[in-house]
Amino acid sequence: MKQLLESYGGDVRLSLAAYNAGAGAVARSAGVPRYAETRNYVRRITELYAGGNGGARVSFGSAREPVRMKRDARGVLYISNTE
Repeated sequence: MKQLLESYGGDVRLSLAAYNAGAGAVARSAGVPRYAETRNYVRRITELYAGGNGGARVSFGSAREPVRMKRDARGVLYISNTE
């Protein structure tokens, strides 16, 4: 996932789509492919990440902090859920 986030400039939706459908499908579609499975996957994961899960409580363990992405001066992407 880290590689996909780096490839898509931190765009979570495109990274999730590429994870599910493949980078080739994302490139051919110039965005999230119109595959129902991929669109549902991207929607569901982004909803879970945002805390909206249709009323169900889903636990990701004790780390409930939002994910932070930052690039250093060299352009290296750092992904963390801590300060």
